[in-house]
Amino acid sequence: MTYEYSKYCTTKEHLKDTIDIYGVAIIPNVVNLEECNNLYSKMWGFFEHISSDWEIPLDKNNISTYKHFISFTFNVNTILFYRTLPSLLGC
Repeated sequence: MTYEYSKYCTTKEHLKDTIDIYGVAIIPNVVNLEECNNLYSKMWGFFEHISSDWEIPLDKNNISTYKHFISFTFNVNTILFYRTLPSLLGC
């Protein structure tokens, strides 16, 4: 399997169309590396927090805990993405 970066690249004007077609989109240079790392850290903090009382909490350092979150993380990531997107794009 190869990563097809250019296939998913788009602009904010074509974002919805790209997501409708592929289920994912990349808008280059929207956030810098520091902002990206901050978002990544907050995402993990969110998942570890909400799962802390579960029988098997999510632990970003323990891949065996990931299997319990496959469908859950997809749905929540989609919600978080759409909630943060306007601020990321300056909309």
